[in-house]
Amino acid sequence: MQNEIVHVLNPGKKVKDAQERVAFADTFQNRVLLGDTFFEIREYQAGIAEYETALQGNYTQDVGVVKKLIEGYYNINQYEKVIICAEKIKDKQGFNGSRGQFLYGLSLEEQGRSEEAEENLKPIDKRYSNYEERYILAQFLIKNDKKKEAEEILMDIIVESDHMSKPNRIAYKNVVADVKKLVSTL
Repeated sequence: MQNEIVHVLNPGKKVKDAQERVAFADTFQNRVLLGDTFFEIREYQAGIAEYETALQGNYTQDVGVVKKLIEGYYNINQYEKVIICAEKIKDKQGFNGSRGQFLYGLSLEEQGRSEEAEENLKPIDKRYSNYEERYILAQFLIKNDKKKEAEEILMDIIVESDHMSKPNRIAYKNVVADVKKLVSTL
């Protein structure tokens, strides 16, 4: 408990502790934990470097770590690298419908590959979840002259928001407000 409080108040200590674990035992797990620690403090470049190091050897296709790389590359606008990473694991279990696939779709859109982007964005449209991603999907559809499909997604979110638990209602308040605003403009 005390360690967690120290790490919250001083995230640099958490990084230092993770670096010491790697220095003591340079294992796949310790590298991944160090990468996670860097991502927690939004040091994406350093985290990416740790994940890339972890992926050498027997773990080159580890879906979980490659998804983390996708997230990191997306956060630093390296869309080509997102696409390269995603194409390594797109046929693996756990990729379809994941945030990694969604970021892959957004990266494809950034590269002007709209049809492929749509194929990879749509699986995120799952009822009672992924509200922000579904809102972004609706914006994408509107941009690509598919207002009817976008409106269906937006209306689903509004209906679902009426049945949210209190914590979810608070957590997704801004997204639901943005959805309602977008619906009013259609």
